[in-house]
Amino acid sequence: MSSLSNKIRYLAPVRQKRTLLLLICAILLFIALGSLKSLSLTNLHQNKNTEIDIQSERSKITNPGYRNFGTREHESSMGDKCTLYFQDLAKSSYPGINLQDMEAKGFNTLAYRKDKWIKKYRRDLKLQLKRQKAQYTNEHDAEGMRRLLEESMKIVQIETKMTLDFNHMRVFGSCLAANAIENVKNVQSVESEIFPWLSTKCPKFEDMSGNVLEYGKTPSNSESSPFSEAEKRSFLQYWKDTSSGKGIVIPITKNENIQVDHIKRLLRTFSSLKNTLPIQILYINNDVGFKESIIQAAKESNQAVWFVDLSPVIASSLIENKNGVVYSPNFILGLSTIFHSFEDAVILSYQAIPLLEDFANKLFESENYLYYGLKFFKKPSYQTLKRTKFPDGFFEVTNLIRTQLMPNKDDSRVFGMFQRSEKISSTKRVLEDTFQEYIDPNMMVINKVKVMSGLLVGCNLQFYRMFNVRFDEQWPVRQPEFLWLGQEIAGTNQKVNFNAYHGTGMGVLTPALKKPTKVVTTSEELCSSSWGQIDEKDAFTLLYLTSHQAENWKSIKKFQLDLEEKFGIPITKEIKNNMDTSGDEPGMLTITDNNYELFRNTFEKNVLTVNDVMIPATINKNAGEMNSVEPKFAWLQQREFGAGGHMYWCCYNVVGKVGIGKEGMIIKYSEQDRERMNRITSVWMKDV
Repeated sequence: MSSLSNKIRYLAPVRQKRTLLLLICAILLFIALGSLKSLSLTNLHQNKNTEIDIQSERSKITNPGYRNFGTREHESSMGDKCTLYFQDLAKSSYPGINLQDMEAKGFNTLAYRKDKWIKKYRRDLKLQLKRQKAQYTNEHDAEGMRRLLEESMKIVQIETKMTLDFNHMRVFGSCLAANAIENVKNVQSVESEIFPWLSTKCPKFEDMSGNVLEYGKTPSNSESSPFSEAEKRSFLQYWKDTSSGKGIVIPITKNENIQVDHIKRLLRTFSSLKNTLPIQILYINNDVGFKESIIQAAKESNQAVWFVDLSPVIASSLIENKNGVVYSPNFILGLSTIFHSFEDAVILSYQAIPLLEDFANKLFESENYLYYGLKFFKKPSYQTLKRTKFPDGFFEVTNLIRTQLMPNKDDSRVFGMFQRSEKISSTKRVLEDTFQEYIDPNMMVINKVKVMSGLLVGCNLQFYRMFNVRFDEQWPVRQPEFLWLGQEIAGTNQKVNFNAYHGTGMGVLTPALKKPTKVVTTSEELCSSSWGQIDEKDAFTLLYLTSHQAENWKSIKKFQLDLEEKFGIPITKEIKNNMDTSGDEPGMLTITDNNYELFRNTFEKNVLTVNDVMIPATINKNAGEMNSVEPKFAWLQQREFGAGGHMYWCCYNVVGKVGIGKEGMIIKYSEQDRERMNRITSVWMKDV
């Protein structure tokens, strides 16, 4: 027995040593494999002469247009500076903007992330070789390096071309604004190189009687002479010079029944708001069938309407492609900001419902508008507009926009353009944070003569696929961010002038008994599918609201039922219990019911009823860490509400912990103000 014990005592250390030895071997093997993997990755980096750092290459970009500018250029006239810039540009053999070439050039944004690109290359190739029963060798590393260099160089070339393209655009725009562009030699050639979608033909204007104005004449300037290419003039200078007067512009982006229906409602609304300004409806090659019903509505509402066909403005090679960029809703919107005949215009979407009497003239008188020549509005500050998953190249392209595409020191020194300042920028929510959508395109106020440079840049922006990386694959169709981005790149103003407030909640406050107790304690709640815009001047006046809630009401039965339930207030009452036979008299039974009086007096009569407005706090991140039962965000989606259509949103005036979190503002209107606004929306809602 003692002998067996001695054996066990002897074997235990042996097993321990063996285990320890195996562990050491495993560790060494792991390190060796890691080293081999690292070595394999390093192999792709060995030859520094074949590597390229995309972002470092940006610092090497030089603009040939500034080659001969010295330190005293501020003493030169604007005409001389414009002449010198484009003269030097011509000597550099600038190829211009080639739309077909841009469309054909693909690129791999994974090349921005070198190590990630290498890992993917090795992984994919090894799987392929394994199926072929072949080995991965140093030759494959060399081929990988060659491909990475090729893809990196492609991005460098695209970035370099973009940087120079946008620089030339804004210099052209600056010369245009100063009426100095016609000093430039071969200006028509320069214009077509920088804006290749432009045909140098005027839009076609047609009145309500079907009369088409003589070519070159506009409703605002019937004395203008037609543009002739033989005169060797700048078409854009000519177009800017013919613009005059004030008016309202409504683009038709597609020949959809809903757009035509809403425009007719708008005309009726304009009449109730005592509008006397002319209205121009802009479109591209639309079926003329939509005009008849709009003309009838205009006559009934005593509104002066012109139809403007934008087709002649677009280069014929592009107008033939019905699936091209020029037919996208946003490109039509971009053209509509330029090729109406007015100098000052309120651009309205078919979903905007103005609420102020003589609204357009009042907007033109705004102090900020007179200073900047522009007034944009912001979408509601939905947290869902903030990107949380980022495609390869997202941050690199954002940096490209901020550092390369904006006005530089030479632009500022020579042409007086404003460089973007993060301290005063109105677009930090997008370019310094990661929000995707910012502008509310339902109403814009624009002096096109003053800010035409940015409007033109905005049109060009939509042809560059690189912006899809930062915004969205569908951004030329769905996101109109090109409007403010074009202005910022142009550098016409110190900042892009946005209304101070984001889009607001408007409608009827949720009754206390119907607020979701799991989300809200003290905060008020206001819900709607529509939103409104408050005038920054008094933080009180509701300038306009959108028609989204009316569209849901008309087309989705469940939306009507959900809205009725939302505003049905629970009540309890006692009734006789005739089933109770225990006594001489029946007992009483307590039941719960809903009182729908609030719903009947508001939304059932007019689904766009406005009793109150809420301006929620604008936040950039989840406020849930404050450990409270107030909402974590200022706006919450109600995904089950209505089952389709436009999203139903609820907003809150307290976000995070009471007293510590952010608080918004509730505007409670008088009965007189409510009656005025609801009378206007009732006019719009007639026959819905």
